[in-house]
Amino acid sequence: MDSLKDDMEVSSQNTESVVSLLRKAVLHHQSGQLKSAREIYVRLTRIDPKNSKCWYLLGCVHQQLQDSESAEASLREAISLNPACEQYHHNLATILQIQQKTEDAIKSYQKALIVNPNYLKSIHGLATAYHRSGQLEAALNYFDRVIDKNPEHSGARFNRAILLFERRQYIEVIGILTELLETDPHTLGIKLYLGKSNLALKQYEDAIYYFKEHMKSDPGSFPAMLGLGEALLKTEDYRQAIDYFKKLISLKDCYPEVHNNIAICYQSLREMQLAHQHYLRAIDMEPKNSVFHNNYGTLLLLMDQHNDAIKSFHEALGLRPKYFEAMVNLGNAYMNAKLLNKAEKLFNEVLKENANSAYAMWHRAMLRLLKGNFPEGFQDYEVRENCNFLKLEKRVFSVPRWRGGNRPDATILVYCEQGFGDSIQFSRFLKPLEQKFRAVYLECPVSLARIFESIMPKDRVFIRGQGLPKFDYTCPLHSLPLYLKTTVGDIPSSKKPYLHAPTPPPLSEDATRLLEKLETNPNYLVGIVWAGNPLQTNDIRRSCSLDHFLKLKQLEGVQLISIQNESTVRENDL
Repeated sequence: MDSLKDDMEVSSQNTESVVSLLRKAVLHHQSGQLKSAREIYVRLTRIDPKNSKCWYLLGCVHQQLQDSESAEASLREAISLNPACEQYHHNLATILQIQQKTEDAIKSYQKALIVNPNYLKSIHGLATAYHRSGQLEAALNYFDRVIDKNPEHSGARFNRAILLFERRQYIEVIGILTELLETDPHTLGIKLYLGKSNLALKQYEDAIYYFKEHMKSDPGSFPAMLGLGEALLKTEDYRQAIDYFKKLISLKDCYPEVHNNIAICYQSLREMQLAHQHYLRAIDMEPKNSVFHNNYGTLLLLMDQHNDAIKSFHEALGLRPKYFEAMVNLGNAYMNAKLLNKAEKLFNEVLKENANSAYAMWHRAMLRLLKGNFPEGFQDYEVRENCNFLKLEKRVFSVPRWRGGNRPDATILVYCEQGFGDSIQFSRFLKPLEQKFRAVYLECPVSLARIFESIMPKDRVFIRGQGLPKFDYTCPLHSLPLYLKTTVGDIPSSKKPYLHAPTPPPLSEDATRLLEKLETNPNYLVGIVWAGNPLQTNDIRRSCSLDHFLKLKQLEGVQLISIQNESTVRENDL
């Protein structure tokens, strides 16, 4: 009752008293005394219910107190009293956006622009509303209008860049944000999206830099930590990537993709059990994610668990039937399980849908070679240069590649492109090639030079990086069987040696003493190698534990000699 009495007393006062009360409310409002300001605005709307400004200010303070429904009601009342005020329409649209009423917000922004077509705030607001509603062309048009009117409008420039990021126009995004970083470096999110754009463009070092820069001002940023972890994973800095992914989990363990990424890191480090745990955690959190099932299958395949891998790939394909990577992986699992026809059918199905799938063609090459179909197998094998997972260097020469035929007046450079074992095996094809050229030169790693000199003149063997002769053609060593039209029945030197042990260089004094010691050793000496490159894709089938050999030490008269290269395991046990 006291409040009503007060209102009646104020209503009898003149306009000057109402203005004074309004000033008091505005002072409270500006000083952050929002609740007392609201009380005064409410009194004023009772005193002067036709005063649109009072309703407008009441709506503003309601919104600041996070009462969106009351704010909307007050602003609609203000607009009903004065529909010709663009600011009223604009603020109503802003509140509607906060309430996720995007279509209504668009209408309110449009009404503001009918009142004042040049009202920059509403042009920008309408652009953001169109962006939120997925009307990207309309959004881009209105962002451009803002920038045309005010080229320094950092909000419009930044939001335009985000829109272009969603359209995967990453190079343009980087251009906009790099300029914005110079003119307005404090705009939140610039460095984050520079990181994201560089990550999308596979410019991983730049991505890492910008994610770290963003985290200086926002240390707990989930997208920055996730992006940083992914960039570190791509640069094969698996330990650091794991550290950042685990920080995310420590903040909140509800992100299955983080567990998937950790599993990929552990799998790459060949720490299979840890990878296994995190894949299962990711699948448990999101069981209908086809990528997780596919990735888990690749781990099982590496662990030689073919049947379980097949089940996992079927799970992935049940969720996403045209998942080509999973189809190829399933074919690979079939191939490992010696179900070769099933495997080839899958590879062919993928290549029918996507003829440019290097991943499928490489696996089909392995299958065809395994079946002895050399002509088609080696033809498919030419795709290896496009297989990023093989990490082969693409060589560029100024002369053409040889693709078959006799060239008795020409010279050719053959170059090694893969590991030592493969290079040694394929060197058998050099002899038949000599019948087609005046001279054959070979470029190889320094470690293989001496052994290759046992089958070629020394002056025709060149160490990689130490200069080359003039030549007319080139050909990678692994392409020779294709262009020589090799079949299973005519593999060169298949029944006789084609390499010979090179003459050893003079021994050092220390080596001579060691040799003398070994020669007088009564034990039976056994040299052992138990591990290859741990990061090689197929290492699990090439390496074993030293423990398997240590049992031989128990045999009387046997002494083990380690000839393991760069070993990190227990050589001292020998």
